[in-house]
Amino acid sequence: MKLSAARGTAVLSVLGFGTAVLLLVFAFVPKVPAGHDAWRVSGSTYSSGPEGIKALYLLLAREGLSTERWRQPTYSTLSPNETLWLIADAPLGVLEKRDLIAFVDRGGALVARPKAAVALLAAAGLQAPESVALTSTFVTDDASPIEAGEHTEVLRGGVAATATFVESEEGEPLVASWSIGRGRVVAFGAPELLQNDHVGRAQNGAFLVHLARELGTAHVFDEIKTGFAHAGIVALLFSVPYRAVVGQLGLALLVALVGATIRHQPVEPVRARVRRSTRDHVEAVGYLWARSGDTRLPLAALARAADSRASSHIGSATEPFIQWAARAKPQLAGRAAAAKHAVDAVCREPTAPRGARARAAARELRMVEREIREW
Repeated sequence: MKLSAARGTAVLSVLGFGTAVLLLVFAFVPKVPAGHDAWRVSGSTYSSGPEGIKALYLLLAREGLSTERWRQPTYSTLSPNETLWLIADAPLGVLEKRDLIAFVDRGGALVARPKAAVALLAAAGLQAPESVALTSTFVTDDASPIEAGEHTEVLRGGVAATATFVESEEGEPLVASWSIGRGRVVAFGAPELLQNDHVGRAQNGAFLVHLARELGTAHVFDEIKTGFAHAGIVALLFSVPYRAVVGQLGLALLVALVGATIRHQPVEPVRARVRRSTRDHVEAVGYLWARSGDTRLPLAALARAADSRASSHIGSATEPFIQWAARAKPQLAGRAAAAKHAVDAVCREPTAPRGARARAAARELRMVEREIREW
């Protein structure tokens, strides 16, 4: 059957409205992350948590260096006189590697974890070293004592570093730089040293200021990889990573339009599901208990039900049934405790008790509960 003109117009209106809502969601990305959102984020200057680097960001600003958060959707517009600190532990995409290598080649400096630094050196055509986890005593180029943290990685093999700022006792670089074009890539193998709870230890802060001054006066901290990137709707839609999203949106709209066109065959009715009633479930549980022959199963269920009903009267408690009895009818407190403990003792026995004994324990518990309810 064919859709009426009014219904077709309504379908297209709904699709258009959905598209507009989606574009607005992309457009209004929050500009400033909330404190509770950033607390657990590692490598973010917004985070005051133990793994954040807000203390480093504020320290460099206090020392007179220019600091900025980089939240643009691409690295291609970075200035060659800036130093980019890319501390988040996240892999780099192909386009990101290309933009970062171009930035360094123009004269910029990049500080990154060993994994990212090695990937950039390899993408630049250099014989990249290998990052190796190593626990050792480390020496800085200015002999200042530092605490590098528990997780450290040195760079081993590959092309020799242009400059070494921290090295192990074996002479392997922990923090070192390699030249690419007119700029350099700094592999920082002690990421914990940058974090908020490590900047104030030993001479870590003094070393970081010394390193920052060696790299330049303008420092930019990456917030793209931490999840706090911000961009307008045009930049988002025309950035290559988002073109796939736009393509999928177009495909979804096309499928929706096809589904809303002429139907060649009537829709098959959906057979209603047969729902079981509460009685069916109760009978099934009773059948399971009867087949098992274990009298402890219904007793345990009876005890849990008694505690659950008692909890509705007194709230949270360690022994709800007994405490409810003591509060509602103190004269029955002793009898209620004896009945409940008797049921619990039967349930804990290694072998199932005889039916008569289990029925007697259950009967006493139910009788006590009835007397408590009789006001």
